[in-house]
Amino acid sequence: MSELRMQDLTLVGRLKGDPIPMTNGECYFKIDAGANRPVPCFCNEKTATNMIKYLKDGDEISIEGKLHMVQFKSEKQHTLLVFARHISYGRKNRSLVSGT
Repeated sequence: MSELRMQDLTLVGRLKGDPIPMTNGECYFKIDAGANRPVPCFCNEKTATNMIKYLKDGDEISIEGKLHMVQFKSEKQHTLLVFARHISYGRKNRSLVSGT
């Protein structure tokens, strides 16, 4: 097992919306991990290609990544983002699989 640092985390939950491809090849997505709000996440190009191809809204995933705080220049506002290093796919959204 790799050394854990304070900003390392693991989240398990369901995708909130389909993964969104970005112009730089990365992918933006949100995961509903049982918190008050969905957690915004990014992943690299290779992972993004597979996510867009195989995952849809409501599918279960597990991500390991790093927590980053980002400040927007136009506003004096900070937000936390997760940069995913590893993503494991879980069960598919049942309503999409069964067609109901």
